[in-house]
Amino acid sequence: MNHLQWMKDRFPGAESGEGPADWNALESESGISFPEDYKALHDHFGPFALDDGFAVLGPAAIARVRAGDREDLGRATGGKAGFFSGSGVGFTRLEIEGEFIHFDDLLRFGTTDVAYSLYWHTSSDDPRKWGIVVGDASRWYVFDTGITEFLVSMLSRNLSCPPLVQDDWPDENTELSPLR
Repeated sequence: MNHLQWMKDRFPGAESGEGPADWNALESESGISFPEDYKALHDHFGPFALDDGFAVLGPAAIARVRAGDREDLGRATGGKAGFFSGSGVGFTRLEIEGEFIHFDDLLRFGTTDVAYSLYWHTSSDDPRKWGIVVGDASRWYVFDTGITEFLVSMLSRNLSCPPLVQDDWPDENTELSPLR
């Protein structure tokens, strides 16, 4: 499935109108190599919100919040360095078996109105291998997928992530709008 095309078909007329970004300049300036699926998504939609409760940030905002996020996570978790993830769910306050995900390897790219943030797990130097992490400082959901596949799964209600996929959201009336 072409996940970007699915998004385009789901939200016709939601193009940002800005055209493709100068990714070489953005990546050089920010020091971040963005995943290709994010670049394509951004080039079409720009930074956007889904029903004003879920936002995907633009590259400049991602770079701007990067350092502060690490400090905020440290404060919110009582100085923890990360969390263990087993079976796709992790808890900051419990040590469970599984992969240890360091907060220093998280790069926030999105926010929600339910106090959860969306991060890339950047432990690989290859952005194509970055997974998605959704968390709120105590509970974490880990997905081995890119951003467009993640969004299609969420919007199709095929994502097991209670903070994001709720009884009444998202639905067929969910709207995508430019982030201001």
